[in-house]
Amino acid sequence: MIKNSPSIMKVDNLADYLKITQNKTNINLLIFCAEWSGTSHMLLESLKERGKDFSLLFNRVVVVDFDKSKELVEKFNIEDVPTSVLLNDDDVFHTFSGLFSFDEINKIVEQEMIKSNNEV
Repeated sequence: MIKNSPSIMKVDNLADYLKITQNKTNINLLIFCAEWSGTSHMLLESLKERGKDFSLLFNRVVVVDFDKSKELVEKFNIEDVPTSVLLNDDDVFHTFSGLFSFDEINKIVEQEMIKSNNEV
C-alpha cells in the first residue's frame, strides 16, 4: 500500500482515524483501498506521484485499508474499492468510486470552498 508521510496517513481502524482527525480543520480526503485491488494500487501510485499537489489541496489525506477498517467502512457506507470521500471538517460533501484525476478533484474542492465561503 502506501507509507505515511506528513500529509498522507494510513489507518487501519476507527480509533486511529479519530486520533488524526480530531482537530477538524478544512478539507480532508479519505481513500478506501485494498491490497487485492489493482485499481487501488493504481490510485495510490498516482497519489504518490502527485503527493505535493494533494498536500497543498488537503489538510489530510488518509488511506484506509478496506479489509482492516470495518468500522470506517460502515461509518462511511463503503461498498467498493477504491472509494474516495471528501470531507469539509467532518461533513461528507462528495464521494466517488474508482480512479480520479487531480484536476477533477481540485475542481470539486474549489466548488466546496466557494460554497463554504458563501455560507459564512
